[in-house]
Amino acid sequence: MATASLNAATIHVNNVTGQDDADGQSPKTAVATFKHAVDLLHPGDTLDIANTGKPYRQRLLITREIGTPEHPLVIEGNQAVLTGMVQLKPENWQAHADGVFAYPVGKMSSNLRPMMMAGDALVNTVKTPAELSTNTCCWHEDQLLYKPENKQLLQTDQLQASLIDSGVAVQNASYVTIRNLISEYHPNDGFNFHANVRGIILENVIGRYNGDDGCSIHEDGQLFVRNAWFHHNRFGIEDVNASSSTYQHILCEDNEVGVHFAGGNHQLTDSILRNNLNHQLRISRGRPSMYLGEDESPFVFDSQCIARNVQLQGGQHGLTMFRRAKVFFINGMIQDSEIGILQMDNSNLTLRNSVVHNCSQTLIKLLNATFAGDRNMYSDGRLLRDNKAMDLPTWREQTGADSHTLRAQPVLEPGKPMLKSQPTDGITIGPTHFYGLPLHEQQTQRLSDDFRKLQGMIDNAIQSKATHLRIPAGTYRVGQCLMIERATNLSIDASGVKLIMTEFKPFLKVHKTSGLTLSGLSVDYDPLPFTQGVVTAISEQGSFEMQLDAGYPAIDVLGERLHVHVYDPKTRYWKADVYDMYPKSVRSLGNGKLLIEMDWHEENLALGDLIAIDSRSSSGMYVTRCDGENTFRDITIYSSPGLAVCGRECSAAQRFENVRITRGQRPAAATSDRLMSGSADGINFAYCRVGPVLENCEFSFMGDDALNVHGALLPVMATPDPNTVVIARLYNNDAVAYMIKPGDTMRVMQRDTFAMLKQVKVLSIQAVEDQSRYPLDFDAMKKTFFTSTLSRTNSRNYTLFEVTIDQEHGTSPMQNVVDFPAFNCPGYVVRNNYFHDHRARGLRLMGNDGLIEGNTFERIGQCAISLGAEMGYWAEAGWVENVMVRNNVIRDVNRDKNATGPGALVLGAIGTFVHTNVKTMPFPGHRRITIENNTIDGSGTAGIYLYAADEAIIRNNTICNVNRRPNPETGSKWGLSVTKPIEFHGDGTRQITGNIIK
Repeated sequence: MATASLNAATIHVNNVTGQDDADGQSPKTAVATFKHAVDLLHPGDTLDIANTGKPYRQRLLITREIGTPEHPLVIEGNQAVLTGMVQLKPENWQAHADGVFAYPVGKMSSNLRPMMMAGDALVNTVKTPAELSTNTCCWHEDQLLYKPENKQLLQTDQLQASLIDSGVAVQNASYVTIRNLISEYHPNDGFNFHANVRGIILENVIGRYNGDDGCSIHEDGQLFVRNAWFHHNRFGIEDVNASSSTYQHILCEDNEVGVHFAGGNHQLTDSILRNNLNHQLRISRGRPSMYLGEDESPFVFDSQCIARNVQLQGGQHGLTMFRRAKVFFINGMIQDSEIGILQMDNSNLTLRNSVVHNCSQTLIKLLNATFAGDRNMYSDGRLLRDNKAMDLPTWREQTGADSHTLRAQPVLEPGKPMLKSQPTDGITIGPTHFYGLPLHEQQTQRLSDDFRKLQGMIDNAIQSKATHLRIPAGTYRVGQCLMIERATNLSIDASGVKLIMTEFKPFLKVHKTSGLTLSGLSVDYDPLPFTQGVVTAISEQGSFEMQLDAGYPAIDVLGERLHVHVYDPKTRYWKADVYDMYPKSVRSLGNGKLLIEMDWHEENLALGDLIAIDSRSSSGMYVTRCDGENTFRDITIYSSPGLAVCGRECSAAQRFENVRITRGQRPAAATSDRLMSGSADGINFAYCRVGPVLENCEFSFMGDDALNVHGALLPVMATPDPNTVVIARLYNNDAVAYMIKPGDTMRVMQRDTFAMLKQVKVLSIQAVEDQSRYPLDFDAMKKTFFTSTLSRTNSRNYTLFEVTIDQEHGTSPMQNVVDFPAFNCPGYVVRNNYFHDHRARGLRLMGNDGLIEGNTFERIGQCAISLGAEMGYWAEAGWVENVMVRNNVIRDVNRDKNATGPGALVLGAIGTFVHTNVKTMPFPGHRRITIENNTIDGSGTAGIYLYAADEAIIRNNTICNVNRRPNPETGSKWGLSVTKPIEFHGDGTRQITGNIIK
């Protein structure tokens, strides 16, 4: 033993300074290639791979017995990277056909998933040559076909292809220890072990972005892996045939499948499998192999797995078992999947001391399978056996298991992505230990890697004028905003892509783009842009204390713009009959306790009420200055630090189809489900020549309106001649001149009453470059900006615009205001959507020529549909004309005190309004509003209330259960009142016929 140890050598390999004619005995005499280094190795030797900062573009292949049980071979990686990407030589490309070039790659196995890169971005791969479009590639027979931009291949193009099938491959060799090594971008596996292999040990390794497996062992090989990270592969781990493997402290995430054991015996301990697209842990029967012969001993290929202290989280399935698989799952956790456990085909599961919870479809589903075990904890959710749902007592009777199992919500470990142990009757239920995330120091690099990967794919598709981009499914954590700019006729398929924003920034900006279709994306924020908890004390002055729920952000994470929301603890919906709460301050008292200081006392706030506090710092998604139509389809937004979607200055319709805004899954360390989704409006569009189109969407649990469309009301600051007015916008902003066109209508109104004085045509409009031409008293000017927010600003920035019109304006500085209907998002369509369970209004519409039909509204704090202008507060647009509201269903709206108090403006489930700063009856400026064939069942105020409207039609509506929260002070601040199911307030004309009042 002593002699052998003294004779052990270290062989050095270096892909920058190494030479294969060197002896490899020192770093200065390192060899260049793995092949030469392996030839120099003997039992007990160490292969030292220098981390040069450049990836090794070669395979580490070991095919002979070098290590022994006494003297194993050690491969020290030093965190070096092995890549399957090979740089393609420009001279080897040959013209193929119609701008397509061919590169000889040799015949590739059909089970490989090769990749191509241009620069740092993956090139989209299509299946057949016929599908090739600009900047796509195809692996066809023995060639790589590529269609570059402009049908030209430049000598400077940095093109790579994954031509090295696996990073580390060990065949018919044993007793090898591999540590501190990264293997990526191989068409097959990152780490691959075949044939007669025993005593293989991996430590501190990463397998990522490989076409098949991050790690895989075959036949009857034996493998031990400790502290590893496998992500963005097809399978994180896939061990097959009759192999035997043990994994300790593994992180498998963002693969298509986390871990798949298909035959053999396996152990999985102290590991986290999360956010893999399909299955987190999949166990099935293996297949015979050539090495082991025919399937003469079926038990050899029946998978058996022991999983202890393992967390399975997210994806379609947590644990999947079939084809005679046997699993012993103890002290584990399965959460946040669609189906927690799917067990079928004569599989056998023993589940003990484990937690299954928060699975959206089913906790456990058994189909012709055997289930045993006890002392588990199941949250609310379905238990199915042979497609029959049953309660826990029936489940016990049918399975003969779970006699001591509990139905309860588990407690989570604060700050850790796993469950806290659940001691019950002296037995620990759930995971018992947490050792941190494997290779966690790599996470920071990974964030930037994910952003560069996504942005690189997008930029490459735009620059190459591609028509289709498929983003690989998986979870991507980014802290920067993705940009889609100046794209044309591009379809981006992001099905299965979950974007996690780590900063309170926009996740996407779409700018000057036309013909885009973006589909399949889901978005969440970590940390969340809100926190939540429970009211624990209330003072007589109205201030109150609350205890934050475990797993939600501390208040100092959220910033300064805070809004407080009150929820009913029984329903977890917004609490009815309370005012919106705007705190004077929010202070931490330590240990998760907060003091919310108020200027007034909310009489309906009670101990035990639930509270959410949101932060508003940025919109989630921006769509700006798009001159062509774009479509956003099948997108889900779980949280946003402001508006979920903000649209500005677009000249064509932006379409939203089957877009969902909803509460996301419970955070990993949380003890309660989320209360909120987005912090503000669902969709907010302004200063656009065409409003948005919403069809088949669902918006819920936002902190403000579902949809808001508006423009701007602009004060007249100077009148240099009878046909020219100078108008102002606060801040430096060219939107008015950018969007308004010659021939557009400008409406001139009186400043205080907003009575319409005249409508004129624009001849020209331009920003005033030398604003000293119109010296203004800035403080006096601010008073003409009616919004409370702007009138308090300390900013000295504003933009002046000269507008030339086709007739004399007859206006006076500081006495008149104007708006431009073409600037107010006209032509919006809101069809067949579901808006429910959120604060404020369903629709807040301030543009003309709209269609609202076939929608459902439920449990909304204020009205379902408001048509009108915020002239006196937000200065958002003017009068509304030519709007059809039909065939909508409205239930239980106008629930909070803002809808029924003295300051209420919209006194019906559907209503027109105008917000002025005066109490006198306003000018009837809303015209040609039709409200027909709607069903209204439940409103704190009237069913329909029209105010300041003319030429209105209200017909064939069915109204019941309205004015449910009568208050003689409702609307009194504005001289309004409400007592009837349908009311018309003002002097305008109307037709009210055929309505049914119940």
